Amino acid sequence: MLESLSCFSSFPQEGEGAQRLEFSERLIVREGVTCFSYKFHDDPSKDIAFVHVEAGAKTPLQEVIGGSRTVEGYMSGSGCFEMWSSTTSIKCYEVAPGVSFEIVVPQGWRMQWKADSNFNLVFYELCWPPYSDGRFRDLD
Repeated sequence: MLESLSCFSSFPQEGEGAQRLEFSERLIVREGVTCFSYKFHDDPSKDIAFVHVEAGAKTPLQEVIGGSRTVEGYMSGSGCFEMWSSTTSIKCYEVAPGVSFEIVVPQGWRMQWKADSNFNLVFYELCWPPYSDGRFRDLD
């Protein structure tokens, strides 16, 4: 399963149809979390990463501090996505097979994906403009 995340050739976006992808790199984010980043072949205004979270693992707790738009979306597995700001309580979105989930995370908000203890989790992250260091601040 993990290696298949480096083999995407396109990504469908609502209203835009499938857009061609070019694999960029594989990165171990932390133990149990692997990121596969891609560029859009015909659209340099954004990029996408597919992230695999092993059962029981979680992504770093991050605050969105840059970029014009960050979209998080569920692909497969089971777990939850949490997000909150300094003025809101934690919103937890449970994800599992059969669930459709995509959300924009505003600047200043914190977020974290967590895989269930018995299931892996795969999500995507779309970034406008493309990801660069300083877009997120790790909080743990």
